[in-house]
Amino acid sequence: MTLLYRDRWYGPEQLASDSSWRTNNTTSQDAHPHWNCSGVGTYTYKGYSQHASLESDGVRYTATTSNWQDPGVSRFDC
Repeated sequence: MTLLYRDRWYGPEQLASDSSWRTNNTTSQDAHPHWNCSGVGTYTYKGYSQHASLESDGVRYTATTSNWQDPGVSRFDC
């Protein structure tokens, strides 16, 4: 699952989301949300993803990624 937000004066606004899953494969499908930000102004954008893999031996691996820890990096004009 992947989520894309932008900061607004009233709180975070969810712009897009996407997810994918596959069984018995070595890769997953495209799970990036796509959003056209042309001409909307300068905002801080944030992304968050959760990842999981259930291996054949029954072990489940999970991870998350986000850019929320570094607030100044994701501020740009669209």
